[in-house]
Amino acid sequence: MDSKSTVEKGGLGRTLRNRNFRLLLLGSLSSAVGYSAGTIVFQWYIYNATHSPLAIGAFAIVEFLPTLAFGLFAGVLADRFNRQRIMVSADLCRTAALAALAVFVWLAGLNVVLILLVVGVVASFTALFRPASQALLPTIVPDRSLADANGLLQSGGTTSSLIGYSLGGTLVAVAGLVAALALDSASFAISAILLLALTLPSVSRAPTPTTKGTKRQGSGLLEGFRYIRKQDALFLMMLTAGVGSFLFPIWETYLVVYVASGLHLGPLYLGVLLGVLALCAGLGALACGRLPTQERPGVWAATSWGVSGVGIAALALLPPFTIALMLVGMSTFIGQLGYTAWLTCVQRTTPNNLLGRVLSTETTVSWALFPVAQVLGAILLSNIGIPMTYLLVGVDSAFGGFVLLASKSVWNWGRTDN
Repeated sequence: MDSKSTVEKGGLGRTLRNRNFRLLLLGSLSSAVGYSAGTIVFQWYIYNATHSPLAIGAFAIVEFLPTLAFGLFAGVLADRFNRQRIMVSADLCRTAALAALAVFVWLAGLNVVLILLVVGVVASFTALFRPASQALLPTIVPDRSLADANGLLQSGGTTSSLIGYSLGGTLVAVAGLVAALALDSASFAISAILLLALTLPSVSRAPTPTTKGTKRQGSGLLEGFRYIRKQDALFLMMLTAGVGSFLFPIWETYLVVYVASGLHLGPLYLGVLLGVLALCAGLGALACGRLPTQERPGVWAATSWGVSGVGIAALALLPPFTIALMLVGMSTFIGQLGYTAWLTCVQRTTPNNLLGRVLSTETTVSWALFPVAQVLGAILLSNIGIPMTYLLVGVDSAFGGFVLLASKSVWNWGRTDN
């Protein structure tokens, strides 16, 4: 009993003593700083150059479209090839793309179309990187440390984003786009160097070697979906994320419009708001390992997503900035807590040779309606205004979470209390 208590209390320290995990964490911190700084600079420059919500929607679509286009294929690669090499290659390609854009802007000036093109390239390699990274984690930390490892990775990344968002807002006013792009490019280069230093077991280097009897990539694309379809709770959660709450991504994408046109505030306020969003997301992820979320992960996830939607709906009141900060913080904290509980359970219960495809399939299906949601968000903002748009998003998101509680399979999914 004493030994068990000691292990539980020392979970974060035990996870941080894992060399491979430390390298993965440091790489995540590095890239998160640069990426978030670049994001806020891109959003601010594009919106102020066009003064159109549709332009912000186009930015969001370009950023996420590669997930839909390459997501399933990325999962196959993550399950068939060396996950470490996939991650390093993706980082190096992102480094080169952002460095090239920085040079172009320095020599020829700002070009919104070129920015969107490079954002698409970076997002494409991010789509390849994500399933490999998430599928790699269970091979470098034991099951009992997965929740803490996910929490540390996400909290570390979002805390670094807090720095990046603040830095990005400052760079807009002081140094300009080139400095932000240079920082973003360097951050991915540092991440690649750290990932190269990983020493991994053979299972993570080659999860499913191809032999003559092995199905090739065409049929492998559907293996993740077939597995999810057999898991009732996982299938329901995927459908709910993809259809039942497809408006959810709007609220974060259009925060720049919410701040500039709804609250009538400037870029530094946007930076603070996004910083609080990042900080609370990190705290929510970290809280997952401190709470009994793995006893009933489905219930924790569904309830958290529902409560998060309630907080988003409250933003429709256009409250004072301090109240808006608290609502954004609460919604993000509880939403990220639920996501981390869900991700940890998927990693814990899915066979390693299918994990990349399961994660990429869920991501692809969940975000399938993302481009439609972004266009709809711009139309809603232009026609019914900011308050009604955020009210619709919040109600839709709350319904998408709470409706899952009606399913017995969600209540029993991955439970460890029996």
